[in-house]
Amino acid sequence: MRFVRRRLPAIQTRLDVRADASSAADPTPRLATPGLLYGVRGSAPTYAAELALRYKRLPYKRADLLAGRHAKTLRRKGFAGITVPALWLDDERLQTNRAIARGLERLLPKPALFPADPIARAEVEGAERLTDEQLQPATRRILIRAMARHPGSVRANPEIGRITLPRNRLLRALLARYAFRYYGITAEVVREDLASLPGMLDAIDAYIDAGVLNGPDLNAADFQIAPLVAVLLGIDDVATDLAGRPAAALVARVLQ
Repeated sequence: MRFVRRRLPAIQTRLDVRADASSAADPTPRLATPGLLYGVRGSAPTYAAELALRYKRLPYKRADLLAGRHAKTLRRKGFAGITVPALWLDDERLQTNRAIARGLERLLPKPALFPADPIARAEVEGAERLTDEQLQPATRRILIRAMARHPGSVRANPEIGRITLPRNRLLRALLARYAFRYYGITAEVVREDLASLPGMLDAIDAYIDAGVLNGPDLNAADFQIAPLVAVLLGIDDVATDLAGRPAAALVARVLQ
């Protein structure tokens, strides 16, 4: 398996993913080697892991694997699961953004990805669960079907990039068939996803209105949600309804 390693530049926006002034007294831990983040180009969850790493100012390199063949590579690298993002950091293997966020907090508590107040933290974790259990799988299915059926209706976010697909038409068709089967993608399932999407976005907007998301200090859920909403903004079927929502403003803050 060949993959490309690339070091991405630190975020240079008004995002305030940069550490706040209170973090100046907390030195970044010296790692024996930079973290190694395995992902797939164009993957919103992979980009979410990068946002958390940059926020913590931890050195890392990124290795992009081929979509559809990444599972074997991850197993060979010693990871228990087959999904990206997968982070090898300080001799610890972490998979899923929720696990990565908690691993980063253990290694470097400041700047914090979670509020110190238990009630506020529970609200952020609720937004994480919504993302991980509902928004992410629905977004994945909507995106994959749109790319397979109407590729011209999908525009990649420039920060996240476009998923690299084989140039050979037969290989693309085989990959699409595998993805449809693996993720349970059917026309009926995607119709249900599209029907339930407004409710998910309403919940995200409510979190924003309550200050759980897009508050003065960004948190783990902000970094996990914004890339997924950015992907949805690039899909014609849903972009129009999304454009005026508070969730779109979160994307503008985090990704631009």
